[in-house]
Amino acid sequence: MTIPTPPKILQPEMIGIACPDCRDGQLTARPNRIGKVFYACDQYPACKFASWKRPIALRCKQCGYPLHHEASILNFEFFKCSRHDCDDWIAKDDAHEDPNRK
Repeated sequence: MTIPTPPKILQPEMIGIACPDCRDGQLTARPNRIGKVFYACDQYPACKFASWKRPIALRCKQCGYPLHHEASILNFEFFKCSRHDCDDWIAKDDAHEDPNRK
């Protein structure tokens, strides 16, 4: 009888985006207990920011949170605000044309 090897443990990976909640920490990609990757502030437990979707460097015009990639059923790709109560979004094709989105 062989003993199963434990799953490979991933180390938290910095993604180079400042935390929108505490503004002191950096967002990291890290695995949960079953291996699914989520994105959270490296200042946890002081900061509770977490997201299942990978944030990108573009910021929301309304609230300043990072945007993340989304795709609709009709293959329309866009970037949406990571904040759950904000409805701001921008089409993927227009993301690099707007000089005010940084």
